[in-house]
Amino acid sequence: STADGRLDRSYNPWEFSAEVREVILRPVRAAGIDPPLTCSVPMVDAVLLQADNWAVIPIANYTLTPLDKVEFSLRSPRAIARIESIHHGAIAFEPTENGIVRFSLPLDASDYIKVYYR
Repeated sequence: STADGRLDRSYNPWEFSAEVREVILRPVRAAGIDPPLTCSVPMVDAVLLQADNWAVIPIANYTLTPLDKVEFSLRSPRAIARIESIHHGAIAFEPTENGIVRFSLPLDASDYIKVYYR
């Protein structure tokens, strides 16, 4: 076993400094792209896949460390009836006045979130 057990679980990098992340995101920010989904942890990958009456958000935790609370902010095109996780079941969510919905959950290695629209 290595000094840092994360090397035993993955060859992927699990840390990028804020400066490196900003360089990677510079073209996206310059283009004025406003993503519909944001996450509070930089090394958690979450992608919004939309359908007519629902959406799926696959989530991957590249920190290689279980996280107690990961917060998400979703700009939803429609009112949301419920949000569910394959690992945690129903997820409480908080709609805001500007069409943004906030929710959070603990995260081990990965999860899938399903968003059901009204």
